[in-house]
Amino acid sequence: LLFSAVDRSRAMLQSARAAFDAAWLDAAFRCADLTVLPFEDDTFDLVMAGHVIEHLPDPQAALRELIRVLRPGAPLLLLATRRSVLGVLVHLQWRTHPMRAADLTRWLEACGMERVEIVTPPASAWLRRASLVVVARKSGEVFHV
Repeated sequence: LLFSAVDRSRAMLQSARAAFDAAWLDAAFRCADLTVLPFEDDTFDLVMAGHVIEHLPDPQAALRELIRVLRPGAPLLLLATRRSVLGVLVHLQWRTHPMRAADLTRWLEACGMERVEIVTPPASAWLRRASLVVVARKSGEVFHV
């Protein structure tokens, strides 16, 4: 497997590199803006974004870009801070945009995603209360993993 990791913070990329090295995983690290990714259209078999779009001034632009680089039929895994009591605490600390499942679903479907599903995180109760986990597939040919 080849992983690509993108962040606009060099410090975050260094931290990610250390985690990948500790797990004996190889990855290509790029310092870039999520709304202008340095990849061709239809490049990736899977795109994951964890707790990032709610920090951006235009979450929909980030979603469009994540989907642009995703191959047709391939999945997108997205974690976002849920609009909730815990989400408000996150918002107050980091000035995020707490997300609603209906908004994410609508935005993803408008960008050509199919089978948009909000999944209950199997992890801690805190994560379930504070986060939305969304799985969707880019429309197009069926992709098998």
